[in-house]
Amino acid sequence: TSVRLAQRARIVLLAADGIQNKDIAEQLDIGRVQVARWRERYVQSRLAGIERDLPRGAPPMKVDAARLVELTTRSTP
Repeated sequence: TSVRLAQRARIVLLAADGIQNKDIAEQLDIGRVQVARWRERYVQSRLAGIERDLPRGAPPMKVDAARLVELTTRSTP
């Protein structure tokens, strides 16, 4: 079991005991936002929600290639 998954499981178990996010965060020495994030992921997807890491970085951008070509060939930089 990974350390990350064990920590997420602790978050869920402490939440199930009725402990508030701020108290869980203090007990596990992590941020309240992190606690809230993993609690929410557990609510949405159960165990599968806490097994996977969250994607990092900005979401992928869609590029309209035709519009990009039009913009770059019809105007000066």
